[in-house]
Amino acid sequence: MKRKRTTDVLIKPVKYSSVLLFLVFLQTVRSQDMNNETGFRANDSATYAMYLQGDWDGLIRLGNSMLRDGIDYPYLRTRLGTAYFYSQNYSRSASEFDKALRMNAYDPYALLMQYYALEAVLKQTEAGSVCRKMPPSLQKQTQKSSRFRLREAHVDAGYISRQGESVMSAQQLMGNDSLYGEELLYQSGLFTDAGLLMQFYPGINLYAGIQLVNPEVHNRFAYFRSWPVTDTIISSDGFDSYYYRLDSRAIDTVYSHKIRQTSFYTQLYYAPSARVRLTVSAHLMQVKRPYTAGFLEERFWSDTAWVNTTTGEVSMIEVPLGTYSFVNKEDKFTDWSAGAEIRLHSGIITGDAGVYLTETYRQKTLQMQGGIMLMPYGNMNFYTHTRVALLHTEGANNIVFKQSAGGRLLGPVWLEASLTSGQAGRFADQSAYLVFNSPDEPQLRTEAVCTIILTNKLQLSLRHHFQNLNHKYYSYDTEKAGMTTKEYTIQTHTLTGGIKWIF
Repeated sequence: MKRKRTTDVLIKPVKYSSVLLFLVFLQTVRSQDMNNETGFRANDSATYAMYLQGDWDGLIRLGNSMLRDGIDYPYLRTRLGTAYFYSQNYSRSASEFDKALRMNAYDPYALLMQYYALEAVLKQTEAGSVCRKMPPSLQKQTQKSSRFRLREAHVDAGYISRQGESVMSAQQLMGNDSLYGEELLYQSGLFTDAGLLMQFYPGINLYAGIQLVNPEVHNRFAYFRSWPVTDTIISSDGFDSYYYRLDSRAIDTVYSHKIRQTSFYTQLYYAPSARVRLTVSAHLMQVKRPYTAGFLEERFWSDTAWVNTTTGEVSMIEVPLGTYSFVNKEDKFTDWSAGAEIRLHSGIITGDAGVYLTETYRQKTLQMQGGIMLMPYGNMNFYTHTRVALLHTEGANNIVFKQSAGGRLLGPVWLEASLTSGQAGRFADQSAYLVFNSPDEPQLRTEAVCTIILTNKLQLSLRHHFQNLNHKYYSYDTEKAGMTTKEYTIQTHTLTGGIKWIF
């Protein structure tokens, strides 16, 4: 009789236990699946009912709860997108429809609603990228042509109020040595600006504008003018002896000129998707600047000092008398700026980064900047935009900071305000609006614009622009044997009225 192996005895109980455990596991999974399926159907029905009833708050709460539990499908995303849209959280709405389209790229409802959500937060170029994906029948519902068309046109006119007269006397302008000084003073004046926003294809827009500024400029010169005058006459032995002295007085003279400045600027916007926008910009400013230049001419005054009656020898005196002459000249040059920027959208946050190369005052500047725009409520009722730029000019680095905030003030009235600090004169800011080429360097700039939306087609605006500038002047320094640069602070105020027509 064979003896059973121990392994034979142990194997059977183990096999039976495994089968029982596996059957229990299957039953548990089936029960959980049935419970999950029942819960899914209940929640899906509930969200659909809320969607039909317009219960947007309840839909948002339940929909987000389902997402946290790992339940995600196209219809849930479109319902959430709709709920956020009618709750005026357009940024979150566009994001939800974007996720729905990733699951079902050809959902016409999601395409159309994402388009309207982007338009609501003025992301027109990004909305165009969504329009490109639509079939022609759906594009017609947006009332946006897929061909070239004008989108907007605006005309503005303004008045620049400057501190046009110097705050210094002629003696102060000439410096401590009281010899010579000069400065360039821009005067107040009018300017005009006009531009067009054009669509070449959905998601590809071009803005082009022109600005005309023709300020009067004063070249001011202060200097001492000297000349000999007779001091005393002494008669002796039939001869008259003449004694002279030099008289002088401060001369303060101004030469006026009219500068012609024409600016051309353009921006090309392209959105490869609803989340990304690329901007390429260029700005040319042609300046025709007549001016007056001063030159020191060294002249000499001479006269007889005395006569030797025995020998007949005549002794002369010679005194140098410097005098200034002035010549009118004209300078023509072109300042320019070119750069590119990328914007990335993620819900209520938009990040941007850009690089620009500019030439102003005949100096090139490399600018690298980054910024963040926030829409806390997902709409334009309130937004902020913070930007920081690093400027590199001829070996020197400067930081420029710009903070903007805006939103709906009351009904159809909107307000936006911004503050720029640092080397604002070299800052390639496409929103600076007024481009004014002058030797004065802005250190602080503020802007405030009030917009009134009269109709869907017509908008009016009133803008105030303030600058705090370092005004330079030049005095002759005998110790340095040359001109020294000094400065004081002046301010400018610009008031602009504009009209915009939306096609």
